[in-house]
Amino acid sequence: MKLFSLLIAICCALIFPSCHRPDENAEMAPVTNPCLSQTFQKRLYKVMHTAFDETTGKINLVYQDQYFFDTNNRLDSISGGHKIRYNAAGRVDQVISSIPNAPNQVKQYFYNNGQLTKIETNIYNPDGTLSWKLVKNFEWDAQGFVHKTWVNGSDYYTLYTRDACGNDIQSQDFIISDNRENRLSVATYSDTYNPEYLIGLHEIDPDYYSIHNESISEIIHWDNADFLPGPIEYQYEYNTDGLPVKRMSAGHLVAYFYE
Repeated sequence: MKLFSLLIAICCALIFPSCHRPDENAEMAPVTNPCLSQTFQKRLYKVMHTAFDETTGKINLVYQDQYFFDTNNRLDSISGGHKIRYNAAGRVDQVISSIPNAPNQVKQYFYNNGQLTKIETNIYNPDGTLSWKLVKNFEWDAQGFVHKTWVNGSDYYTLYTRDACGNDIQSQDFIISDNRENRLSVATYSDTYNPEYLIGLHEIDPDYYSIHNESISEIIHWDNADFLPGPIEYQYEYNTDGLPVKRMSAGHLVAYFYE
């Protein structure tokens, strides 16, 4: 269900203090997932992705994300120049980045009664002027999970169906003009915890990271001739704590490292 690419590209250089806006609901505390009933001695600090040709075994791409934490054990930064700032309630306020040979970016997070309502992504030219803005909106269900997202100016919106733990078991894209379903994707999950969720990446992208590890995903329908039909099955190897150290799927290997 999740496409292989999620770049947490994001952000704003520290030279743009005007991007920082106070949160009106700073007194609201983050909500804890009711299914998170276990703690772990070790936490994820690096993920390495390897994409390869299934027929020849030739490696096509290797990249990694490394995670760093502050004195409060919160995600502080991600390799490649990404920095996370928090508001007084401990929620993500900004994700900023200054990447060599790439535009500076900032994600600004807005809340209402403790729930994220939108993320504004601002992209800046080298001279500091605004080049482009994208606004992504969020709606939540009664259990506190993301139910709907849409981007201002786009021609579709996405609806999510979630299980009792908030895992994304179905997502649908609908064309706004006629409410026609453009894409339908489904997934199943194991009962083991996703280490990326555990370090707080779901606070940065709440519609992407689920609390449990995905087992099978399949795009049932998509008005896109380029997609490959058929289910993707994920196989895992775990450490003694029950956290994955490897995730294998067709043409893709993910390795997890803990500290």
